[in-house]
Amino acid sequence: KKKPNQEIIILCIGSDRSTGDSLGPLIGYKLKKAPQCGFYIYGDLMHPVHAGNLQLYIDKINETFVDPFILCSICSHFHPILPHITKSIFKV
Repeated sequence: KKKPNQEIIILCIGSDRSTGDSLGPLIGYKLKKAPQCGFYIYGDLMHPVHAGNLQLYIDKINETFVDPFILCSICSHFHPILPHITKSIFKV
């Protein structure tokens, strides 16, 4: 549940190189075009967040924000990075 003053981050995960894995970056691209959206977006068609650079983005988010509310947009046929996301972002 989101706390009153938590900043919102939308992490759009996927690859721009595979049609079946590109919905995350496409969503990020579309959201970044929204005027004054009130949240931070990581991952789009120009700068996708994927298994190869996910840890860099997680580190950047953890260095920049204190206790952010993070929503993940992942659309793929296979999600091998879900356990990694859970452990890294949500500190399980």
